[in-house]
Formats: sequence, C-alpha cells, structure tokens
Amino acid sequence: MASRLFDGALINDEPILKAQLKRTWRMLLMVVSASMAVVGLVFVVLRNHFGASSDIHNVVLEVGVNLALFGCTTLLVTVIASQQLEHQILGELNTRLNAHVKNVGDTMNEVQSEFRKTIETFLPLFGNGRDLGLDNIFLTRTDALIDIESHLRDELKSAAVESSRTGGPDDRDGPRARLWFVGTSLKGILEASALGFDGAGILSWAASLAAQDLLDLRVLLTHPTFARVRARQEHRAGTAIPEEISEALEFLHAHQVNAACIRMTQASPTVFAIATRERMLLNPYPYGAEAHRSFSIIVKRVHQEPNDHDSLHRDIFEQYEQRHFVRPWDDGLPVEQGAKEDPFVIPEATFNPLRPDGGDPAA
Repeated sequence: MASRLFDGALINDEPILKAQLKRTWRMLLMVVSASMAVVGLVFVVLRNHFGASSDIHNVVLEVGVNLALFGCTTLLVTVIASQQLEHQILGELNTRLNAHVKNVGDTMNEVQSEFRKTIETFLPLFGNGRDLGLDNIFLTRTDALIDIESHLRDELKSAAVESSRTGGPDDRDGPRARLWFVGTSLKGILEASALGFDGAGILSWAASLAAQDLLDLRVLLTHPTFARVRARQEHRAGTAIPEEISEALEFLHAHQVNAACIRMTQASPTVFAIATRERMLLNPYPYGAEAHRSFSIIVKRVHQEPNDHDSLHRDIFEQYEQRHFVRPWDDGLPVEQGAKEDPFVIPEATFNPLRPDGGDPAA
C-alpha cells in the first residue's frame, strides 16, 4: 500500500527532467546572448579610437552593431521561451503533484477504513476483557506461572508484613492473605520449577506463614479414585495420575504443609487454578491432554465491594472464587495425618465414579 506513494516519483520523471535540462540550456544561452550584446556595445563605443574614415572604424562599428542586435534579439527570444518553459514545468509539476496528492488521499482513506474496521472488531473484546477482569493470556501454564510468580510473592510478603505491623493474626486489618490451589496434582508446578517458576520455594514460604495463621493456604487435589477417570481421557495408564497425586502429597509433607491445608475433591478436574485475594490463574483441562501444556489466563478482581447475591457474579474472579474454590473446598475430603512426622493419608472416597450406581468405591 505504502509503495504506491513512490510510484512515478518526481525526481525520476523523464519529461520533467528533460524540461529542467532545457531550462538550464536556455539560461546558458541567455548569458551568452547578454555577453554578445555587451561586447557589441563596447565595439560601438570604441569605434572612434580607430578614426572616422578608416576601414577599421567601419568594420568595428558593423561588428559591434551586429553583435549588439544579435545578442539583444537572442536574449529577448530566450526570455520569452524561458517563461513559456517555466509555465510548462509548473504545469507539469502541478499535474504530477495533484496525482500524488490524490494517491496519498486514496491510500489514507484505505488505511482509515482498515483502522476503523480493526477498532470495531477489537473494541468490544477489549471492553469485555476489562469489565470481566482479563489481565493476560498465555499459551501454556508454565508461561502463566512465571508471569504471576511476582504477584504470588507479593501476596506472601503482605502476610509477613502484616504480621510485623499488627503484632499478630488477631490484629489484622482486612481479609487475610490467601494462596489457594485447585488441581489434579502438582505435576505442572513441579515441572515449571525446572523452567523458572520457584513453586517449591513459594509453597515452603506459604506453609511457614500458614503455620503462624498469617496465610489462608488451601491445596485442593483430585481424589485418586476419580483421577483414574481422567487418566483414561488423556490415554494414560490408570495409575499414572494417582501416582502423581501421591508425589504431590509427599512434596507438600516434605515442605511442612499442614494436613488441614489439604483436601481432595471427588470429581474429575476441569480447571487448574491458583488464587490470591486479587488475582487468579485459570488453566482449563482439555479432554485429551494434560492441562499444564494448554493455554492459561490470568484474571483480576474488578469489584472490591462485597457481593451479597450468591448466584450473581460480576466478573470472572467472582465466578471462580465461589464455584471453583470455596464450594469445592467445603465439599472436599480432608487429608488425614497422625503425628506431624507421619505421611499424609488419602481419605476413602464416598462413592465410586466407575460404577453406575456409585456404590462402594473399593468394589
């Protein structure tokens, strides 16, 4: 599109270049003609030095008169021709310039039309994203985890700072800092740790703050019985995901996460999620692949004022806060633990998803 602006550029236009050369030639001719006229006048003035009756006097006079007449005539003709040439050049320039101006105008109209279409297409998307709290979108969960890590650390820092400022958990101002996880296991977090996301460090710090009642730490994992259903969807061995869940429990135990912070949901996973008081990472599970290899979005809380209507959610954050974190946590099965040093014990499922009647999960 922009290349049209340079088609037939003035500096490379052959007719105008020829006209410019003609003009230069005529200017040179004017100088020569004026010089001839001056020389002729000089001869006429100097003729008396050769005597009034001598042949040289007559020759000088004749040459001087002829040079003066020829020079003046040539100069006059050249001036007239130069004016005509100047008008011709100006006319040609005006024609070419008008053509280029029209070309620029047409191009700008096309750009304006395309820009208007782009704005009309994306403005509703931008508006909806802003109103619903969309902060960013990523191709994989790992990319989203790396992006949100600084915010997670800020949430943990706020819990520690609140403790030192108020003097204890009972003297805090506003809601307690939170770090909530919902997922099948912690495989995606652990794998992301090798790619730049310090999941182990964040969980260890969170466990320390939660032990002091400074942080609301929740880890909601999928019960192994229901994870087998998910394994079928991903075309994996039935024991693959339950083993990942066991590894997640071992990881949490090794980082001194309290058993009260861990529950298990009796449902096939839908969205891996992390939430703080102000932001959320949401990573939907596709039917035939692991979620941590799929796209993720980060959303933020838009409305700070409380919402009294349980079924009315004003943004994505509110939808998932209640429906994906609070309710499933309330319905989840608490992980059991004897002494603090004992490993976590997975609770028994209350029904079997692999049986039509939902009977004994052990059957």
